[in-house]
Amino acid sequence: MIKTPDMQIEGLKTGLDLLGQGNSVEIFVLDHEITTDPGLIQETVSTPKGSISIYSDNPVNVERFGDSHTSGEEMAERLKHVDVVIPF
Repeated sequence: MIKTPDMQIEGLKTGLDLLGQGNSVEIFVLDHEITTDPGLIQETVSTPKGSISIYSDNPVNVERFGDSHTSGEEMAERLKHVDVVIPF
């Protein structure tokens, strides 16, 4: 869960690292546009669909990453079903 813009790099890198260990990863981005390093964004976008999902309430993120728009309430409901939450 990425709550602030200054934690974008750490949140995305951690998600990619967890993915490399065979985990399914869901990243939740709250209230802001992901504007970090374009290479890191491209690496995140180019991962196979289904292995990493990015949920956001920001329409720019939805357009860039191709996942559906998710309200804060929907994110809260999804979080109830994950095994581990790493807040950034």
